[in-house]
Amino acid sequence: MSDSKFSVLNPVGEPMESAEVSAARVQDFNGKTICAVSNGMFRADTVTDTFGELIKKRFPLAKFIPWSEMPVISVWGDVDKSIGELREALKQKGCDAVIAATGA
Repeated sequence: MSDSKFSVLNPVGEPMESAEVSAARVQDFNGKTICAVSNGMFRADTVTDTFGELIKKRFPLAKFIPWSEMPVISVWGDVDKSIGELREALKQKGCDAVIAATGA
């Protein structure tokens, strides 16, 4: 037998000090404005476009703002500036809900 030692890692992260509460889910998109947000990575545009088509079919009275009319959010560069631009665009467009897609 070998005297090899193995290390065991716990994949569970540390608990957060304070968890933020998410907004309630929108049950019916009719009469609501849904904004698509992309991180600009591979095929994120396809995902948000597909969701837009599905939402329009199921909720004909919904307004869908495509990702191309919203700021692209990326972790590359000035994240605080990107978040500020997104926050402003969401207010400007009157978004009730957001669909975010991340590409590969």
